[in-house]
Amino acid sequence: MYLHELEYTVSKLPGVGKAVSSQLKNLGILTLADLLMHYPRSYENRTEKVPLSAVYKEPEGLWVNTAVTVILHDYFYVKGKQTLKIHVEDDTSGAVLICFNRRFLSGRLLPGQRYFIYGFFQVRYGEIQSSRFETADFSENPGDFNAILPLYPLSGSLNQGNM
Repeated sequence: MYLHELEYTVSKLPGVGKAVSSQLKNLGILTLADLLMHYPRSYENRTEKVPLSAVYKEPEGLWVNTAVTVILHDYFYVKGKQTLKIHVEDDTSGAVLICFNRRFLSGRLLPGQRYFIYGFFQVRYGEIQSSRFETADFSENPGDFNAILPLYPLSGSLNQGNM
């Protein structure tokens, strides 16, 4: 890349249309140089395995990074709306994933299958729970579940994946 190309607008990048370009503008990112100078605000360390059982030792909650097996799907009601509750377990303990407005996960996280999971877990109502979590299919190559990930300042509908 030549130095003068750094002044090209970010809208010339593949996958950056009007909507994404507008959100980047809200962050002060207009050119490729601006994008390169948009540093992460922090990092998320997913290189260390943290089992579900470790949550019992941290009353305020804990970020867990482990592989789980989905046991079953269940539902409960919040303000008249049906909410998905997915029961999982790793080698050390069981937990539930509370899926507010994410009923589509019933078709993605299937009973009997293994997944990588990263999320914030707490003991609530007598069980280990999380409503803030990410998952990926279990495989030999855990990808983002065995990496240090940058966390960027965001705007509007931008997400970490976009950045």
